[in-house]
Amino acid sequence: MHGVCPFLAQIAGETARTDGLRGTGHPVMLDPLENEFWSDLRVMANGLEKAVTACVGLGALALGVPLPPGVVETAVGVAGLTEFVAEKNQKFGPECARVRAKTRKAVREGFAEFLQVEGDTWTAGEDLTAADAALAKHLGSCVMDRERLAEDFVSKGFPGVAVDRLMGELAGHEPELFGAEATGSVSHRYARRVLEVSLRAVVENREYYEALEPYIIWKMGLALGILVEHAETTLKLLNDMADAIERLERKANRPDLTRAQSLGFARTILEREVPDDQLEAALFEITKNFFTMRTEIEALKGLSNEAPDILPHLEAAQAALEREDMVELEAAEVELREVRRIYEAGIAARRAREDARRAEEDRHRRAEDGTRARIAETLASAAAARLDRRGAAQHYGEAAALWPEGSRERLVAFVAQGDLLTVAGDTTGAATAFQAALDVAERLARDDPSSAANARDLSVSLDRIGNVRRDQGNLAEALGAYTQGMEIAERLMKDDPSSAANARGLSVNLNKIGDVRSAQGNLAEALEAYTRGMKIAERRLEADPSSAEYARDLSVSLERIGDVHRDQGNLAEALGAYTSAMEIAERLVEADPSGAANARDLFVSLSKIGDVRRAQGSLAEALETWTRGMEIAERLVEADPSSAEYVRDLSVSLERIGDVRRDQGNLTEALGVYTRGMEIAERLARDDPSSAANARDLSVSLTRIGDVRSAQGNLAEALGVYTRGMEIAERLARDDPSSAANARDLSVSLERIGDVRRDQGKLAEAFEAYTRGMEIRKRLARDDPSSAANALSVSLERIGDVRRDQGKLAEAFEAYTRGMEIAERLAQADPSNADWARDVVVSYWKLARVDTENAVAHWREVVARLGAMREAGILRPVDEGLIADAEEKLRGALEGRG
Repeated sequence: MHGVCPFLAQIAGETARTDGLRGTGHPVMLDPLENEFWSDLRVMANGLEKAVTACVGLGALALGVPLPPGVVETAVGVAGLTEFVAEKNQKFGPECARVRAKTRKAVREGFAEFLQVEGDTWTAGEDLTAADAALAKHLGSCVMDRERLAEDFVSKGFPGVAVDRLMGELAGHEPELFGAEATGSVSHRYARRVLEVSLRAVVENREYYEALEPYIIWKMGLALGILVEHAETTLKLLNDMADAIERLERKANRPDLTRAQSLGFARTILEREVPDDQLEAALFEITKNFFTMRTEIEALKGLSNEAPDILPHLEAAQAALEREDMVELEAAEVELREVRRIYEAGIAARRAREDARRAEEDRHRRAEDGTRARIAETLASAAAARLDRRGAAQHYGEAAALWPEGSRERLVAFVAQGDLLTVAGDTTGAATAFQAALDVAERLARDDPSSAANARDLSVSLDRIGNVRRDQGNLAEALGAYTQGMEIAERLMKDDPSSAANARGLSVNLNKIGDVRSAQGNLAEALEAYTRGMKIAERRLEADPSSAEYARDLSVSLERIGDVHRDQGNLAEALGAYTSAMEIAERLVEADPSGAANARDLFVSLSKIGDVRRAQGSLAEALETWTRGMEIAERLVEADPSSAEYVRDLSVSLERIGDVRRDQGNLTEALGVYTRGMEIAERLARDDPSSAANARDLSVSLTRIGDVRSAQGNLAEALGVYTRGMEIAERLARDDPSSAANARDLSVSLERIGDVRRDQGKLAEAFEAYTRGMEIRKRLARDDPSSAANALSVSLERIGDVRRDQGKLAEAFEAYTRGMEIAERLAQADPSNADWARDVVVSYWKLARVDTENAVAHWREVVARLGAMREAGILRPVDEGLIADAEEKLRGALEGRG
């Protein structure tokens, strides 16, 4: 309740019979709602603040009880006084070494900005060190006499006077540092800062607080004349208190709580002899019950026509509440309990009849709804067979709405609807369906925790939600859903290790978790999850070699492991994993040529093998592999044009083939292939704007087209498409900061824009773009050096290019050297990686242009490494001309021609 002080209420009852401030032993009470009572008192302008505070403090002192925090704050005005520690006597100074060290640290941190601003105008180090040493030496001996401090509080205010007092003590020890002549000096300001921070920082020292506070209040009471022996003065003070209570009640929007009721509540609490430590809670509870019962009585009166027997009890309860002393509170509650019993008994029979009638109606309706739901599912199956996925999804949604809530049939219908919408490219619709399925699965698992089937359904639903969140670019939520699903799968596996379904569920969950960790750039954890999943798949296939499902699961795990090795630059290991996966996919396709899932698995394996072959410099093999994959993608799209997944696969194939044509120097063909892929990506992104995967595909397509335009010398068009791609990459990186892939894409877009700006001669803008990209790559390399080091090396090269163009050769040399060190390390780790070997050549080439003194050595490295690449078969055709160029530059360096 608001504004009630039982201690003062007790004084009101005892004033006429006592001399001075005596009570019954109850401590001062605070307002239950966040000290609003004392906050209200602090803003009074008529001096009541000091009077009431003194009265409360003196009362507490007379009774020997501790002061509540709110009263302490009101009396002192600030909590600063607690900065000095009591030593169980009447002398108080700063705390010992621990607090001095803490204060010194806080002051130095607070002084850092001041030192930066004014450090040139005085000898900061010497002055500050001298002041600090003097404080450490003398502060402990500077004490404040309690008598003088309390007098100063009354006459001058606190805590400012305490600071002045201690500064005077310090000046007596070190007048040159702290005396009046030193006012404004570094040492003087530093010392004052120490004391001010001290008066704010060590609030936790309650010993000093409690020891000094009553003494100050006592002195203040003497000065104000509040120590009274006459009832008349005390009664006037209590009347002022009652006015303050009334104002506080209005402030709290409780105009219906009268002063008489407030005092009545307090008197009731005192008469019941509630223990001291329970007074506040009891007072609040009795007030809450009063208003709750009063509201309930008014509400129940409206039911008296329906249940006339309750009326006498309501009237009795209301009469009890109207007694302001609240002694009949329990009686009112008894009457209300009887009202509730009579009313509830009266409607119970009617409710039972209504329930029986509704149950019969529900039984008939469920039978009819079940029939209609089965019809809708039949229509859905027919639509799916026609490849009308959206139509099939609509029918499954109708069926789900007809099945009872909390039924497994409803769950299965929602999952089927979500799966169809996913394939159709409707990520938003799929998310809605899967969330509805998850709600049902959670309810079933909660209703029967012992059911393994329910737990499995919940795990599957979480897996579907994770898939959608991943496609939307929300990796954190995807990981959360996958992890919950994995925990369920692990529990099921532990309960029944022989279950193939349980083992497969766990294997699938581990692969999904690995996908998210890989996308976040955490390759080590991704590899661990994939490897666990692969081992499960291997054991299951060994137990049943004829199972196509087990073989496919092993193929998927091998692909994922290959992805990690590829991202880490281990191309040989990646190729081995991809090849093993492809061989499984080929066997499955041979066993079931009509199986679309098997064909797509083979497409994925071929695409990834092509990636490795290109990275190794084997463009012909990469082109052959990707062409096989594209033919599969085209057949799948021709058979099922409504599948967004198949259409996307075709777009990816076109991009890969465009990469080879560009590497071969055939820019016109590359542009044509890239443009076809971009048109597909644009359509998919337009059809499903919520899909982050589609948006990312479009961004990558734009970057590739920009590369060709730049190579053709059409810088304006290149800049336009690069900028479009960067805007998409920025949005994706902003929507999901945890995605390393999104961050990587953004850094690539910035790098490309920097290239165009540099070619346009806008070096400042180029440097800005390169620097932004490099900062992103630094963070990625810090999080996972195995996958982001190469990109960082490229960024350093770009920075060096701009510095060289600006004539800052020393800075260019430094950037090139740092980039070369990274490139060397990577190339040594995987000699088969053509990209990394080429990066080393580029680094030496650029060093030769800025480090003229060692140009001969650098050009020799270039010639040697290009020759080694050609001999190893990893030199791309487009780079064949570099060897002759490098040899010519080496001859020029030897002849001193630069």
